[in-house]
Amino acid sequence: MEFKNLRSVLLDYAIAVQNEYKDNLLLSNRLATGELIRSVKYQLDFEERTFIVSLNLEEYWKWVEKGTSAHFPPLDAIREWIKAKPILPTPMKNGKLPTPNQLAYLIGRKISEVGTEGSHDLEKSSKTISEEYEELILEALEKDINEDLDQTFIMFYS
Repeated sequence: MEFKNLRSVLLDYAIAVQNEYKDNLLLSNRLATGELIRSVKYQLDFEERTFIVSLNLEEYWKWVEKGTSAHFPPLDAIREWIKAKPILPTPMKNGKLPTPNQLAYLIGRKISEVGTEGSHDLEKSSKTISEEYEELILEALEKDINEDLDQTFIMFYS
């Protein structure tokens, strides 16, 4: 069985999840360097009777998505993030602006106390699109099965 209708709907589904996730990343302002949003690419694989819809993402997507527990992050990574975002320092208690190294340390210390909050953008995107496509997927599968049965009966009675 070719499952041509199901393939078509799953392709539309994969593109919709990809686009919804990119939109949600934009809305949640998770675009420091833009690497994550540029990496979002859907992948659709058909292996015998298994259909796999997935997204290819930068390795760090899981920390953006789920957040992190308290830990002291590498200060080099924080400095790069400060430049990319950009983060503008506010005056410290003494009235002076922190240097980039001081700012990286302050941010790192805060992360070491509370971790980071996840965006859950992929989870929201997947849920929204899955709800929209659930019936379409079932209809496409039913149509494929009916077409295959029709073809089988035509061959049987010919």
